[in-house]
Amino acid sequence: MEASANRSTPKGQRPAEDAAKSKPAAHRAGSRYKEKYQALREKFDQVNARHEEYERELELANARIKKLQAENDLLLDAISITIPATPSLMHLTRPSPTSTTP
Repeated sequence: MEASANRSTPKGQRPAEDAAKSKPAAHRAGSRYKEKYQALREKFDQVNARHEEYERELELANARIKKLQAENDLLLDAISITIPATPSLMHLTRPSPTSTTP
């Protein structure tokens, strides 16, 4: 088939239909890379935005943990000061009978 195509066209030129077939394929190949790049870029942007959102949420959660820890420490300090001064509250410091220690 190639031999007949080469005989009917001048040397160094391709038949018109071969040229028409190769140009869209080359154009499609170029656009496929662009489309793939755009799709990957969009995915990267989405993942990056989600990562930044998770980082902000993590910072907020860590701030809440620190506030709760400070409040917990304050309450424990208040309990440790109040209980020895009030003998009726001593039962709060004893371990519960249901707890088992190894």
